Amino acid sequence: MSTSTPWGPSQGKTVLSLGIIQYSTAGHGGIHVCPSLNAQIHEAWREENGWYEEDCDWAVVAYHFPGAFKFAEVTSAIITLKNWQPHQYTRVTGQPVTLKESHTLREEAFREANKQSMVSVSVVGDWHKAVPKGMVGVTACIGGRNERGQYSGPLRSFLVPAEEYRARDGQSFVVDLAQHQEVEAPF
Repeated sequence: MSTSTPWGPSQGKTVLSLGIIQYSTAGHGGIHVCPSLNAQIHEAWREENGWYEEDCDWAVVAYHFPGAFKFAEVTSAIITLKNWQPHQYTRVTGQPVTLKESHTLREEAFREANKQSMVSVSVVGDWHKAVPKGMVGVTACIGGRNERGQYSGPLRSFLVPAEEYRARDGQSFVVDLAQHQEVEAPF
């Protein structure tokens, strides 16, 4: 008999510990923590319904109940929490998280540093008919996307050398209005 989860009916379950059950579904999955144990999870991370999705939130459960997980999983959980939930991690532990430890902090710093710059929101390669060989078509707006992935303001399109685009260090691309050619057609 399947259990109803926030991601659909369960297709399998693994009891990690008494009151902590991991569920798999057709498309996603996660961990359910019984109410008495869920009350022990710090309020900065606590999901009132006791469900913790499998991508990042599982780490909250592993952090609070390390005995239900392997040592390597607990280590991975701490890395995950610092990486994706650094503010909550600091609030819970009192230990500051560095930029080096957190993708989220690096993204926040990038957005703050470039909030008045033209930042890429989408990119196409030279396979696109409007993009010359060796170039990348960059669509950008002031500030780029916010933390929810949304953007505002008018979109503008630019041609950027592919090598220069690839050297961006994993962040969104910042268009240099004095250097990069603006083009009429959106990509």
